[in-house]
Amino acid sequence: MGGDSMTDDRADDGHGMTTDLRPRALDVAPGGVHSNARLGHAEMFFERGSGAHVQDVTGRRYIDYVLGRGPNLLGHAPQAVLKAANAAAESGMCLGSQHPLEVLAAEKLRSLLGWPGMLRFTTTGSEAAELALRVARAYTGRQEIVRFEGHYHGWLVDDAPAPGADQTAARWPAGVDPWTHMLPWNDEHALRTLLERRGTRIAAVIMEPVMFNHGGTLPAPGYLRACRRLTEACGAQLIFDEIVTGARLAPGGAAEVFGVTPDLAMYAKGIAAGWPVAAVAGHRAALSMVEDGTVNHRGTYNGSTASMAAVVATVDAIADGQVHRHIEAVGSRLMSGFAEIADKVGVRLRVRGFPAAFYIALVDRDPGEPWEEAAPPDMSGYRRLVAGLVDRGIWASARGNWYLSAAHTHDDISTTLRGFRDVLASFAAGDR
Repeated sequence: MGGDSMTDDRADDGHGMTTDLRPRALDVAPGGVHSNARLGHAEMFFERGSGAHVQDVTGRRYIDYVLGRGPNLLGHAPQAVLKAANAAAESGMCLGSQHPLEVLAAEKLRSLLGWPGMLRFTTTGSEAAELALRVARAYTGRQEIVRFEGHYHGWLVDDAPAPGADQTAARWPAGVDPWTHMLPWNDEHALRTLLERRGTRIAAVIMEPVMFNHGGTLPAPGYLRACRRLTEACGAQLIFDEIVTGARLAPGGAAEVFGVTPDLAMYAKGIAAGWPVAAVAGHRAALSMVEDGTVNHRGTYNGSTASMAAVVATVDAIADGQVHRHIEAVGSRLMSGFAEIADKVGVRLRVRGFPAAFYIALVDRDPGEPWEEAAPPDMSGYRRLVAGLVDRGIWASARGNWYLSAAHTHDDISTTLRGFRDVLASFAAGDR
């Protein structure tokens, strides 16, 4: 899911804020955080975000490429969305029944995506993933699920291990549930072989259409279409986890970009400009399992007024494609700039993904090699790279994920590239 996987996000020490907030946080919350994805930078405390910038509690500002881990497609605190959400909240947050905004939000989101017959709102992406899997199982009358190494579908489903990782490592719940088959992604033969053997028992094949949680790997040419054919042949539901890609890569998400329509899909981070809302979209026959009670789906905060207003305002902001054209311009410049700088200073750098969301890593082999065949990235070196960027007022994830927003300017990109050049130059001089 393009969500918050448990992979460590720790940058080098030395970037903590010298306040009393950290010990206070440790006293009241496990690890001092409220999402384990933040454990690696638990000492950082931000007090505000505006546009493409965040400000820490000491008043220092950073150009932000974390963007709340993806949701802030329009930048921090976009005024049109804030105005709409605040106006809705003034009429009541949880009305305990239906309200006009949730109908309008569903209509607009369905129109933006282009393919689904219906959708159901949830509050988080993890809930959406759980609902999609339950719907697929109920609709097919089957139990088994196919997942892929390195793909993340929320903490309720638990992490998918990276390729080659020990799937028996201690964690609760331990490993992968017995009804799940874990396969390598981008391997059509592996999927075909499994479905030929157990296809009549498979309820769903679930995947991130772009592998943003591990390496930014794109689907191999024809792979998503092959998955579509293979699932149709055995009657399994094809589920796209578009928590990251949905409305971010394009208004219609990865389904639009690659021209492959799933049976079910989950959306969250691109649809509400930072407000806590997600959705499961799909064909009517499958989602009727929720309507008739075969699948029980409830949630006190589902469809809350402010969140629905945020969906409406966000869809209105991105529907004409101008936001995505701007992000394409600034993101492409950043990606190509990173690659050119690394090449000039003699540092091997892997850059993969799309201008709106991409992944970079320091590597020991040719960065053109397929991710699965390349040497593991130099994570300790990359964390030092991120630490150097933070020193220069650039906030980036130590996992390698970079997000762009409508609020990033070409001046932001120029500043970032100068900082990146300075840090990589120190690496080339032997400081790595």
